[in-house]
Amino acid sequence: MQKLFLNAGDIVLTRNPNWFGKIINFIEAMQSLDHRSRYGHSLIIVNGAGTTFEALAPRIRYRNFWECYVGTDVCVGRWNTLDHDRFTKGFQAVAKHEGQPYPTWRLFLHLLGLAKVVHWKIPVCSELCVKFLNYALRDDNMYEFDHWFGWQPDDLYHAMRAWKHFDIIFEGTLLEGMKIG
Repeated sequence: MQKLFLNAGDIVLTRNPNWFGKIINFIEAMQSLDHRSRYGHSLIIVNGAGTTFEALAPRIRYRNFWECYVGTDVCVGRWNTLDHDRFTKGFQAVAKHEGQPYPTWRLFLHLLGLAKVVHWKIPVCSELCVKFLNYALRDDNMYEFDHWFGWQPDDLYHAMRAWKHFDIIFEGTLLEGMKIG
């Protein structure tokens, strides 16, 4: 069985099979260029042990990847030049959101296609990940993530698959035996 080595700064997309996840995927598919959407949630890996930082109702918080996502379809992407200093810069920009309420109201803006132009300071899950990447990569003149409001997990998936700076290190169903240690 393949072992999954997680690094701080990995971006994970997850499939949410419940009704809310299906609604998110439907909305994403309607707005996607390929009219498909597989993943409806995204998160940041904080360390190799699998601590996550994610915007998930009821609030933005830390969780454990292995406790929460075993049995779930996931896609793990890694920015191939992300080092400790870049991670620290990016994470400092998003850590201030810890404990903030999940911005459910922003989902309606995504539904209407207005999330890129109408926003407040609290991001949904994918915006949190893109804000992290924006601040982590600014010193490299990587401004693809400069406008982080309005990004959806499907947008991140397409970026991970198409951009040369992203490596997809795993895509499939996360199994308990994949954990290191």
